[in-house]
Amino acid sequence: MRAMAVVVALMLFAGCGSGSNRKTARNVLIGFVVVSAVAAVGTAVVGHGVEKDLRRDYEAGGLAGRQFADKDADGERWNRWSRASLFVTGLSVIGLGIMWEMSEGARLQTGPREKTPGDDKSLIFPVPAHSSAAAK
Repeated sequence: MRAMAVVVALMLFAGCGSGSNRKTARNVLIGFVVVSAVAAVGTAVVGHGVEKDLRRDYEAGGLAGRQFADKDADGERWNRWSRASLFVTGLSVIGLGIMWEMSEGARLQTGPREKTPGDDKSLIFPVPAHSSAAAK
């Protein structure tokens, strides 16, 4: 899971580049969201099943101390995997939000040019376009 988190971070850095890099990084992040979400749900279901089996075996009285500890450790391991997968899912979703924000910022920068104060006739005291030359 650490490796997946590092790859997600690298995808964010790769997405800071041009549009084609951003599209590739976005597609990889979408893949991470899907895979890690499925892994989180799957490991949570398996961990819940292990804990339910442990509870059932304990109530039946068929477990010795070491067997109980081994099954409990197995259930905890599945729960750790579930939490780690959920963390990678959240990190990937945040990364997708950052990528969306960066693409919107790039789109706005390539839009129509901004008006200068001299172009805006709705100002109460319009600044003449030649005022900087007159100040010299």
